[in-house]
Amino acid sequence: MMMHDPQQTGKIRLPPSGRNDQALVPAYGCSALSSEDVSAAMKQLEKSRSAHCQLQNCIAELQELSSFEEKLEYQLEERTRDMQELLESCQTKITKMDLQQQQQLQLISMESFDNSTVRTLITKLINVALAMLAVLLVLINTATNLLQPFINTRIRCFVTIIGAAAIAVVWRSLDVISDASSSAGKWLKSLMNQ
Repeated sequence: MMMHDPQQTGKIRLPPSGRNDQALVPAYGCSALSSEDVSAAMKQLEKSRSAHCQLQNCIAELQELSSFEEKLEYQLEERTRDMQELLESCQTKITKMDLQQQQQLQLISMESFDNSTVRTLITKLINVALAMLAVLLVLINTATNLLQPFINTRIRCFVTIIGAAAIAVVWRSLDVISDASSSAGKWLKSLMNQ
């Protein structure tokens, strides 16, 4: 790439060819390149090389982040699918239990229970048991959803275990803490009264 020097009309400057010597360019009235021009061109070339390397590094990091994000989304979708399958299996089990309840009620009616209060009581007990089972399944699902953020990674799981252990230790030593605080309060009152 040739550049025209505005101060010296008729002379053309060439960029450095990678050599450090100052050779005369044998062409149409061209003069030798000055060392300042060569060093300025070399500095500009180094700057553009370092900028190019930085851009390549940024692009590589962005590609890594993109692939990591895709992996996370895939794992989230898998876990969501697993939870949906579990919920569907629980609903299927509840439906089967409802059918079994209806079959049992039909068997009970076939055996001709004449006592309607006993039949009503059994029906209500079965309904209560099914309702309790449904509530239990909802509570288990809610508990797993609440605990999931605390045990997603190893570090979070470790911190959760340490926190639970600390709470357990404080809970067990609550009597000692309350005794110490009451004796400290009495000691402070005695100091204030003097």
